Amino acid sequence: MASISTGTKIHAVEQCYAGAGSLSQIAKRFRVHRSTLQKWLLNYDLFGEEWLRHQAGNHHYPAIVNQQAVELYLSGQMSIEAVCKKY
Repeated sequence: MASISTGTKIHAVEQCYAGAGSLSQIAKRFRVHRSTLQKWLLNYDLFGEEWLRHQAGNHHYPAIVNQQAVELYLSGQMSIEAVCKKY
């Protein structure tokens, strides 16, 4: 599957917020599955536009970032799912 550009993801999310159609209609317009669009919206709501710039793959984080992730979870500020998505 070809990678979808950040601009395309942002445009799709903007269309959803503008009410430019149902999720199914917008997903079809951008040639993605409805569940993909739902993930974009959820992550945009949780983490903002920067998340849409995220590149898939294995990431190696410095110890300080790992510590921050653990502290966020243990403090109750974020669920484990939200921490995993953020980091």
